[in-house]
Amino acid sequence: MSTNHTFHPQPLSIVTLRNVKKIEVRENCFHTINRFELVGLHRLESIVIGSTSVIGNITIESSFIIEDCSYLYSVIIGENSFTHYKSLVLKNCSNLREFDVGVRSFWYVQIIELRVIGLETITIGNQQFTYLESFIVDGLNRLTRLDVGEGNSNDSFISRSQSIDC
Repeated sequence: MSTNHTFHPQPLSIVTLRNVKKIEVRENCFHTINRFELVGLHRLESIVIGSTSVIGNITIESSFIIEDCSYLYSVIIGENSFTHYKSLVLKNCSNLREFDVGVRSFWYVQIIELRVIGLETITIGNQQFTYLESFIVDGLNRLTRLDVGEGNSNDSFISRSQSIDC
């Protein structure tokens, strides 16, 4: 792809790249994508999303879904990314150890669903989840630490740094 052109597919669903091991979205990319879906990528090991990428549209129900990626180990999301997304779903990624979300990402997320993932630590930066309505957790047997930055909506729900047992 030439650096002089911008490519904006709708939606971004990478289900045919069965052999991909790493997905990297650089800064300021894919602003108008409203569905980021990675399903059944069994060789995928890491995902890195740069800052101010994959923003979405505030008027559309935007979804972030990673499911059935058995070798996925790390997801790192830069600041100001997925800001207009309404749902965040991580399911059946038993080797996922790191999920690191930068400041002001997932600002408008309303639903978080985490099921059968291998996370030991979840780190969430400042000013995420301002509109969070539902937080579903099931099968996070390895989770020992959840770090949430200041400025999140539900300070009574999760303290700034808290160890939990799921």
